[in-house]
Amino acid sequence: MQQNHNFTSFVLLSDDEFDFLKLQNLLKNEFDILIPDEDFNQDGVIFYHKNMLVTLSLIKNPIPNEEAEYYANFNFMWKDALKETKKHKAHLLVAVLSQSESKLEQAKLFTQVSSACLQDKNALGFYTGGVVLEPKFYIENANMLKENRLPVYNWVYVSVYPYKNGVNAYTYGLRNFNRLEFEVYESKMDEKELFFSLYDIILHILTYDIELKDLDTLKFEDGKNISFSKSKGVSVEGDSLKINF
Repeated sequence: MQQNHNFTSFVLLSDDEFDFLKLQNLLKNEFDILIPDEDFNQDGVIFYHKNMLVTLSLIKNPIPNEEAEYYANFNFMWKDALKETKKHKAHLLVAVLSQSESKLEQAKLFTQVSSACLQDKNALGFYTGGVVLEPKFYIENANMLKENRLPVYNWVYVSVYPYKNGVNAYTYGLRNFNRLEFEVYESKMDEKELFFSLYDIILHILTYDIELKDLDTLKFEDGKNISFSKSKGVSVEGDSLKINF
C-alpha cells in the first residue's frame, strides 16, 4: 500500500483577491454544497461536507521558486499555459480530506469545489501535481460529474515522451487514489495512441474500483488483455506498475 495522499491543488490568481461570496453561491446553486457564514475567516474557509473536510486558503504570494511555471511547460494541450502562469500574483490552496469517505468521493467533491473556484474573475490556471490546467478545460471536464461520468483528465496527468528505442509514458495522480502510478517503457505505439490508451485504462480501473497488483492482467470486453508488472519507477518516485501492451 502506498502512502495516503490528500487531494490538494492550487488556483493561480492574477490578483491577491478572491470572491468567497460568489464561491459560496456557486457551490450552493450548482452542487447543493452549503458553506455556513460562520465558517469563513479572513483569508479563506474551512467547512465539512458529507464527512469530508474542505479547506480553502488565500495565499497572497505566487507559488515559490517558479514551481508552477516549471510545470506549466508540461501541458501540451494548452499553448498559453506558461504565459498565463507567469501572470499569477497569488494562489488559493484547495484541499479535501476524509478518514471515512472513499477516495473517489473525495475526488468528486474536490473537483466540484475546484471548478467553482476556477470561475473566479482572477483565476488564471489550476496547478495540480505535475501540470497546470486551463480553467475552461477543468470546468468542462468537471461538468461530466453531472452526467455521472468521471473527469479523469482532471485527476490524473499522463506524460508521453520519446525515448531511445520507442516511447515512454508515466502517470501522475493515481497515488491520490492509493494506487501505484503507471509507466510504459520503450513502447512502439504512436504517442497519441499511447496517451489515450492510458486514459482508457485509468477510466476503467477507477470506474470499476480495480486495484492492480504485480503480474495482474486486465481483460477488456473487446478481447484485449493488458498485463502489469511492479518494479522501481523510471520517471516516478518509488515503485510503479509497468504496462505491457
